[in-house]
Amino acid sequence: MDNNEIEILRKVISEEITKQLKPIVNAIEELTEEIENFHLYLEAEKREREDTGKCISQDELMNKLGITQEDLDNIEDVEIELQETQNQNEASDAIKKVIKNELSQVSYDTWIAECKGVIEGNILRWFCPNTFTQDITDKRYAKLILNACKLLELDVKEVKILVGNVEKVI
Repeated sequence: MDNNEIEILRKVISEEITKQLKPIVNAIEELTEEIENFHLYLEAEKREREDTGKCISQDELMNKLGITQEDLDNIEDVEIELQETQNQNEASDAIKKVIKNELSQVSYDTWIAECKGVIEGNILRWFCPNTFTQDITDKRYAKLILNACKLLELDVKEVKILVGNVEKVI
């Protein structure tokens, strides 16, 4: 065999190996995603088991979250009493500011910063930019978002985590 034939044979073998490995690589990627989803599911179940369903006072909630009245007073532009007619963006921003104090900067930037909330009746519709962010936010941060609403004395009883553009709703 000459060098040209060897090179052609190498190329054919390389292409065949790549073709045969592609389904294996795809399967590994899917399995990795399933494992991550399972870990998220376990975390959500753990948090749900820890939830007693008991209502607590604002002072107890603040104590549990490690927030003092001084912390609230130092948060820029957060209104404790939001009027029904108040701009939806102000309510959403106030919720995000409370949440920001509870998360690392990376977690906040990754999962909360791009989201917006709209209050309709006693339901907060929390809009995420994509389904992945929606899934993580729903599993990890829905309770924190609801607790922020309680802390701000908003009449929110339920948080629905959705995908979409809030501007289309308002």
